[in-house]
Amino acid sequence: MLKKMKQHEEMIITALASCDEGTNWKEMKQKHMARIRFMQHERLIHLLVTLAFAVMVFISLSIAYNRPTFEILAVIGLLLVLLIPYIFHYYKLENMVQRWYRLYDELDKKT
Repeated sequence: MLKKMKQHEEMIITALASCDEGTNWKEMKQKHMARIRFMQHERLIHLLVTLAFAVMVFISLSIAYNRPTFEILAVIGLLLVLLIPYIFHYYKLENMVQRWYRLYDELDKKT
């Protein structure tokens, strides 16, 4: 998914840099907005999943504080193994969408 996002971003940047007279800026802007909407939904889903894992980690930590057992510590470890990559993935999505907003503004200037 991130690879497709980068390809789309590079295509928009290349079009903006070339200033080709034959480019249909209005159509490009509409397509870009459709991609932004899709990524906003994707970003929301990843945020909810990340928050769910974070809540599970904190619940597990509170249980471990009251009754430390090997099983609960193993659960905490597994949850952290999943939570940390989710945080990095969400970070990448968030930054990409923020860059896309700026690209949209540039496309808006062209129309």
